Amino acid sequence: MTDNSRMPFGKYKGVEMKEVPAEYLLELLRTGYKGKVKPHVVSSVLSYIKGMYDVLEVESSQFFPIPEVNEDDLIEVDNSIDFDIFEQE
Repeated sequence: MTDNSRMPFGKYKGVEMKEVPAEYLLELLRTGYKGKVKPHVVSSVLSYIKGMYDVLEVESSQFFPIPEVNEDDLIEVDNSIDFDIFEQE
């Protein structure tokens, strides 16, 4: 199975593997697929997911949630610094 292969089952059946959301594939790896599909087909998809795990992990927003920002944590920027002195001629 490659990135250009079509997902053979489930919600994204017929979609190229590279277009199936990372969250969906990772969830499939965690829970397995309970539908009526031949075991070798499921195994092929799970092998693909395992091979792409590092990439999927990075793509998945669940591993990199957007942090909440507290206004108390913000700092004021000193705009009086003249950064032109750092420019090279």
